[in-house]
Amino acid sequence: MLLQRTTAKEQARRLIAAEMPASFLKPYPRGVAVENHLNMLLPTGDGVPPVSPAVLAAFLNSRAADRAFRCLSGSVAVSAYELEALPLPHPAMLKELAALVAAGAPRDPLDQAADRLYGL
Repeated sequence: MLLQRTTAKEQARRLIAAEMPASFLKPYPRGVAVENHLNMLLPTGDGVPPVSPAVLAAFLNSRAADRAFRCLSGSVAVSAYELEALPLPHPAMLKELAALVAAGAPRDPLDQAADRLYGL
């Protein structure tokens, strides 16, 4: 998945994420390169990650994740260090968000589900 590394002060959110589908990567078994204004988030370990890239992107694009990130950083840059410090919900807590993503829910219900994950 990709995450914008630098945002403008005028942008509404600091965290802007997008899933990079496996179908896009498949023709390039040796890997891909991305532009330097992007962070690339990769799963750790072997096997299937406990949270799909689509669900993780939906969470990171939420207003709750954006607020949490802004508590960690006043900068328009999104660094790997700050991303690692971002408190994330346990994968088991993302079932509601995953169901909304699978159903193609619009932004507002996704934001409401993410708000609940932070107790908002």
